[in-house]
Amino acid sequence: MLILKQLFISCIVTLLLILSGCFNEESTEEPKIDNDETYESHEQPIAELEEVYTLGLYNKGDFEYERTFEIEHESFKRNIVLGNKTSKEGSFILLIFNHGEQMNFKVGDGKVSNNYRFDIKKEKYKDLEVTLLNLEDGFHSITYVLLNDPEEVPNDYETSMELADLFSIRVNLLKNIDNIPEERPNLFTEGIESEERRIHGAFLSKKEVPYETLYKEDMGEKEIPYTLFYGNSHSEKIDFYLVALLNYQQTQLGTDDFLYDTLETDQEKSISLDFNLPLKEESNSFQVLMIPTPFEPVSKEKTFLPQDPSASNRVLILK
Repeated sequence: MLILKQLFISCIVTLLLILSGCFNEESTEEPKIDNDETYESHEQPIAELEEVYTLGLYNKGDFEYERTFEIEHESFKRNIVLGNKTSKEGSFILLIFNHGEQMNFKVGDGKVSNNYRFDIKKEKYKDLEVTLLNLEDGFHSITYVLLNDPEEVPNDYETSMELADLFSIRVNLLKNIDNIPEERPNLFTEGIESEERRIHGAFLSKKEVPYETLYKEDMGEKEIPYTLFYGNSHSEKIDFYLVALLNYQQTQLGTDDFLYDTLETDQEKSISLDFNLPLKEESNSFQVLMIPTPFEPVSKEKTFLPQDPSASNRVLILK
């Protein structure tokens, strides 16, 4: 009996030790973080009232308040988080520009590319860990751009204008320098000033009928003449880059890789151009981005620019 009693006590003690170990193991586990709550806590109140998309900059799981970074390494990594607060699924393409030049980047452990397409489910968040590579010494004016529905091609005016919507984030990177340089690119001087401003941002028009929307053209064997209008309705003078995209790859505007220009408040200019690029696809999209105030200082106290980047109407060009 004594042996059985001792055995029983030994079993009870062993069981208590096992249970104690389980409780200790559970207590040492890190609490799970609800990232959605973190994202929601940094959104504008309108996200709770209307169907909108939200965009934020994060450093891993923490909201990134800073917008200017002094760096020493050739790479820069931050997370871009898009929130779909609508009742429909969405589709986007991420492009990144260093001043007026499209640049390569990497999302997560994926391959290096100059664009990244993704879908986002309704009422969900998409967290993209984005790494910029091969950053040289100097000032880098970085603009993250998200264009919606990259597969969509316009067959009417309304669709063409709807596809001009974009979302963006701007950061300044100072690699092994202390301040933004004072030197600026050469101004593009051939823009013709309009008598009155009718356009804000960039707009692609038929050449023969000014301000008539260009949204679908059959190229065939000919060039496509068009007019690029660009205007500023803000109360401040702005400087900016104009960048052309053919199937979301940067292409020339006339004979230049990009254009740099300025606009006074309530001013508009136009440039007459011809689209004569060789086409590889049967169906092609053509669009112009306006990337403003590239030399403007940004910080956690001043995250907003005088004017946000914008896109022109998207044009369908058939081979």
